[in-house]
Amino acid sequence: MLDKYIVHQCRNPEYIEFLKQLVDNKGLHNPALGITKMILAGNSMKMSTKQTQVFKYYVYNKFKDQRCKICGVHIPWKDMADAVCSGYLCYTCFGKYAE
Repeated sequence: MLDKYIVHQCRNPEYIEFLKQLVDNKGLHNPALGITKMILAGNSMKMSTKQTQVFKYYVYNKFKDQRCKICGVHIPWKDMADAVCSGYLCYTCFGKYAE
């Protein structure tokens, strides 16, 4: 079973959208991919202890506190998929870098 904070995040529409983008963009591999699909299907409470550990390690902990590699600003869930693709840059720094 997921810890309370992750359960709370799984109710956050921005976090759920980020997980969908990870799955759609092939940003995850098995077993993390299958477990994330379980969460998206609403089955997070049915996960085993091992599945929970895998999800926390390979998905949640990997992205939860990401900061822009240039300015250090925290990257919110709604911007995380783009940040992953840009090498963990915030929108401001990505705009400057892309010029």
